Amino acid sequence: MITGYAQKGYGLEVLKCFHKIELTGFGPDSITFASILPICATFAPLKWGMDIHGQVIRCVFLSHAIVITALIDTYSKCGSITKASVLFNKMHNR
Repeated sequence: MITGYAQKGYGLEVLKCFHKIELTGFGPDSITFASILPICATFAPLKWGMDIHGQVIRCVFLSHAIVITALIDTYSKCGSITKASVLFNKMHNR
């Protein structure tokens, strides 16, 4: 559902679905993270993107190029070029 809402531009619904996933105790997968991060850049404060970045680290998805690319995009769109550059430089395959 998150990906579908994200593709249609329903940012608030994406954030609500993500919150429901968190409440259930099921961990999001890499596609969920990659779908929610661009929404955070558009509809949410940078802090939410940073919180999701922390979840990505805890879920060990930093090796997934799609998730790192979404993080870089989120930080860039939120004006945090330094954080985006650090992530880009840590990528194994650019």
